[in-house]
Amino acid sequence: MKKKEILLIAALIIFGFVYHFFESGEIAFIKSGNENSKKIIDRNHPNFFTNDLVFSESILSLKIINPAGEISVEPSIDKRTTVEITSVIYHKDKKKIEELKSQYSLKKTEVSGKGIIEVIKGENTFPYKRVRINFKIRIPKEIEIKLYNRFGNIVIKGTGKNIYIDEKFGDIQIEDIESKLKILSLHGNINLSNIKGDINLITKLTKTEIEGAGNIECKANLATLIISDIPQSKKIDINGEHTKMIFSGINSEQIRIGNSHQLVRIENSKAESITITARNCRIISDTINVNELIVKNSQNRVRLEKISGKDISVLLKHGNLVISPDRNIENINILNSYSNIKVNLPREIDPGFNLSTKYGEIVNNTKFDFNTIKERYKLTLTRTGTIPQIVINNSYGKIILETEKEEPQDQ
Repeated sequence: MKKKEILLIAALIIFGFVYHFFESGEIAFIKSGNENSKKIIDRNHPNFFTNDLVFSESILSLKIINPAGEISVEPSIDKRTTVEITSVIYHKDKKKIEELKSQYSLKKTEVSGKGIIEVIKGENTFPYKRVRINFKIRIPKEIEIKLYNRFGNIVIKGTGKNIYIDEKFGDIQIEDIESKLKILSLHGNINLSNIKGDINLITKLTKTEIEGAGNIECKANLATLIISDIPQSKKIDINGEHTKMIFSGINSEQIRIGNSHQLVRIENSKAESITITARNCRIISDTINVNELIVKNSQNRVRLEKISGKDISVLLKHGNLVISPDRNIENINILNSYSNIKVNLPREIDPGFNLSTKYGEIVNNTKFDFNTIKERYKLTLTRTGTIPQIVINNSYGKIILETEKEEPQDQ
């Protein structure tokens, strides 16, 4: 056997031993490594240790601080607040189990109506690779909740007041809540349903689905956000970056959406005002009723279908626009450059036009006649009419006017 082959075999053997200890968490410097690596490495040998805690009926709030584990919250059958704690240690060696148990402790305090349970870390960091601490909480509806959790899921059903959640590396499911809800989340899925209070959400690297809520305020980054079936709301305020956004069945006085580099889609919704401010976003709006719609976008396409209401304003750069307004729209104002505009007009209307384009052309595929003014680089078409009043200023692109096709009659 050649010397190089011997060295290669030796290197593979050494790598195997190092990798084994790396995965087992026995290498000291790994214990303080990146949080994303703190996963249970041996689920084949769980050991369970339980502890039940009861708070007095005078408690008004409950706070849980947990470095790793699951938390579930359910309504209590009486006025008591009870917490069932299950510590799970994953190891087959009894001596190692005892060592791991000594690396953390539980601390319960109750003062001035506030109950707190905290998992206290030992001298070293918490043994994330081997231990999970799970909480099963039963509380009355009027108890406020604050949960700080890592590396585990949170489930809350039908109870709690003014809920605050700070969660990383885990899913969140909350349903049938009547009060306010604030969530800070990193890495995970969020499902919120039938939340009657306001929602305040700050999220990154998550997929969030909200079905049924009051007012919503959200900041999202590198995420997916799906909001549906909001029957009545005063304000929905969404700010995102690189976040896919889908809205449907929304009824709100005011909707404000900001985003970049991802899809924004809103359909079957109604509002007094909708403002979409975007950069490099594909924007699709289908079947909405809005008193005032403002869309600002660049570097991507905008499609506005079946829009009814009063005023539409679109500011666009480097992105094509297709707009199909309802016959009751009063004013349409479009400012555009370096892209094409296509307007699909309803049948049997008497619109007024003020269309101009620089370094472009206007294509009229309708029955309307226009007054035309040609300059060196500019073309202007005007027409006197009633509604809608359509004003388009374009440069370096086409303006195309079409009349919607007549729907086929049923035989």
